[in-house]
Amino acid sequence: MKQRLQIFCIMIAVLLSLATPALSAAQESGEEMYLTRDSDSYYIFELMKNLGIYEEIDGLELGGTVPRGEFAKYLVIMAGLKDFKATESKAFTDVSKGNEYKPYIDAAVWMGYMNGYGDDKFGVSEQLSYTDAVTALVRVTGYQRYAEAYGGYPIGYGVAAEYSGITKGVAPKESLKRKDAAQLCFNAMTAQLFTVTEMGEGVTMGKSKEDTLL
Repeated sequence: MKQRLQIFCIMIAVLLSLATPALSAAQESGEEMYLTRDSDSYYIFELMKNLGIYEEIDGLELGGTVPRGEFAKYLVIMAGLKDFKATESKAFTDVSKGNEYKPYIDAAVWMGYMNGYGDDKFGVSEQLSYTDAVTALVRVTGYQRYAEAYGGYPIGYGVAAEYSGITKGVAPKESLKRKDAAQLCFNAMTAQLFTVTEMGEGVTMGKSKEDTLL
């Protein structure tokens, strides 16, 4: 009888555990799932909204990913090229003429901030990777020459991003979340731009004392 009671209690416990919704990884770690005015990154998204990157920010899914097409918009607006029109545009098979990000993709590719893939695709809806985000931001802030001096893509761009402060507070990761992408952008916007001074046969490279994207 006692054994049956124990088995019954175990069965009840199992059923209760199955009936209880499992917490997401974000909930278990205590991470914020959606942007609110109390979020520690709210001021970053508010700045991006004021620049015209976002139309509405309240309730944004912080744990969501950023498509490559959307990130092209970030880059172009950050660089002050919102109204820029590329004289030529590459015909990517996955970017239609009516795609909302096409003008930004054209500008980002024309300026050399982003590239497409070898199969004539841009990956407009594909998830932005940490490496691609860092590489693009290094180019926007002018640090590509520094990156090339340290071996180029991808290691040299990682070195340049760390030197410039672009990756401050954002560790390398396989899946780049919207909150992390915003932090990288903020770091890039407030980083000192890269300068190159050529005097005779000598070249001096370094950070600008005053100039930033903002």
